[in-house]
This record gives sequence, C-alpha cells and structure tokens, in this order.
Amino acid sequence: MQHGMIWVGNPIRPSQHHGVAYTEAVNRLGSWSGLMAQAEHASAAHAFDVGDIKTAQLFGQNIAFTLNAYQGVN
Repeated sequence: MQHGMIWVGNPIRPSQHHGVAYTEAVNRLGSWSGLMAQAEHASAAHAFDVGDIKTAQLFGQNIAFTLNAYQGVN
C-alpha cells in the first residue's frame, strides 16, 4: 500500500495463444497494467467482443479478491 492506494494489476494471461479464438480470448490485447478492451473498426463503440467482456469480469473478480484480502488492514 502506498499513499493510501492499492495497486491491482492484471494477472490474466492472454488465452489466444492456447487455441482460443482471438475474439473469445481473455486479455487478447495483452495488457499487464490494467483492463483494456477494443471495439472493432466497423462496429459501434460499445460493441465489445466476448473475450473483452470475460476479461472485464475476471478483472473485477481480481479487484474484489484483492480488496477482500486487505479488508481490516491498516
């Protein structure tokens, strides 16, 4: 903990290198510093691939797990 903040990185390894289709792969953009998602060029800005939505859910679970671990720590 630094300056009252907790850094929660992205522990999710890209899964497209393990036979998962690119649009269904978690962390397909290979971010290690935080959550990233990308809408395809011809799609609406809010239209994300299944893999990006899965990544966001897993990233949120990791944040919740980390915060629960620090609960009660001063």
